[in-house]
Amino acid sequence: MTTGLSATGARSGDAAKTPLDQVRAARPGDIVRIGPQDRPGSAVVAAVDDDGRCGQILRCAAAEAHRRSLPLRVVHVWGARPGARGGARMADADRLLTCSLYDHLPADVAAEAERAILHDDDPVRALTALSAGAALLVVAARSRAGETAEPVGRTARGLLLAAVCPLAVVIPAAPARPVPAPRGAPTHRSPARPGRIQEER
Repeated sequence: MTTGLSATGARSGDAAKTPLDQVRAARPGDIVRIGPQDRPGSAVVAAVDDDGRCGQILRCAAAEAHRRSLPLRVVHVWGARPGARGGARMADADRLLTCSLYDHLPADVAAEAERAILHDDDPVRALTALSAGAALLVVAARSRAGETAEPVGRTARGLLLAAVCPLAVVIPAAPARPVPAPRGAPTHRSPARPGRIQEER
């Protein structure tokens, strides 16, 4: 379900709410749109984390990229410094992006998506800088649901104040209870497809 809270199509009574209030008031599974949704930009950007909850973010961003005829750019922010130990973390981040894309999007869409690993110990700063050239930034309201009573995490709160482009804030739905695979069933693996990796500082 999409909750239209942008400048166009705002619901009755939402105009007086701050963006943070709008996100807090949304229900699990909603997508809260902040800002004018027709801003030009080079790509629709999806910010993903390693919490296993990125499916709705990627599907929303891919649909918006298709609708606008723009590239889909999937990004992950990590704080390791370059070097020997950072190299291992880089491989993990690359693997995260590949698995996230192929697990949640059709193979042709995943193959065409741009991928970027942002080196920064502050996700808000990194994503704010990236938002300057984006048509839309799609983020989760919080990384992991159920950790605290606050439904909006630090990164989303920071971006509500600082992002240059419009936002689509995904309210994570309650995770589905995993269903055990039948005994002897093959293990699913995401294809190790090469992608265009951009490393940015």
